[in-house]
Amino acid sequence: MHDPGAGKAGRPPFRSRAEISRLLQEALRGERRALRRPEALAALRRAGYGGLSLDAPLWLHEFSFSARPADVSWARRRVTEFAADCDLAGAELYDLGLAAGEALGNAVEHGSPNGDLDIVHVRVGLLRRSVAVEIVDQGLGFDASLTRALRAEGTRGRGLPFMRGLLDELRIEAAPHGTRVLLVKHL
Repeated sequence: MHDPGAGKAGRPPFRSRAEISRLLQEALRGERRALRRPEALAALRRAGYGGLSLDAPLWLHEFSFSARPADVSWARRRVTEFAADCDLAGAELYDLGLAAGEALGNAVEHGSPNGDLDIVHVRVGLLRRSVAVEIVDQGLGFDASLTRALRAEGTRGRGLPFMRGLLDELRIEAAPHGTRVLLVKHL
């Protein structure tokens, strides 16, 4: 099938990041999806975009919510729906959803010093062969390398090792104005 907008030899013409983002937003309109819809990858293919990397994810979905514990399950469902739009499926999608739920819960419980007055920001996007989820809170941050060793009788402190076991990569960047958590799961 010939694309009238294609360049030489049938290749798609070069498109700017802003134009690709616009195409993706058009393809992904709508909040709730009953089935996985791979419009994001189809739009990327139509745009001829292949320059994805871990350092510069193509963020497809962004949302924020008040740091209320009752909203964590809603946010987790939304992350899972959006990750499915990025073509993540099966056990990988389930693992990312579990890890995202833990990270979202941490952002609400530990990263929101003003309770539901604080806002948690979430982005879901594509890397070259992975899906990325970024969660940013407004807490004071912490040094993830200083997390204590697990104790058999303890019921807390298991979230980070749990997330690391579910994900292909977990990055935590703490700053005085908040913590940024990046969850990465390979397609």
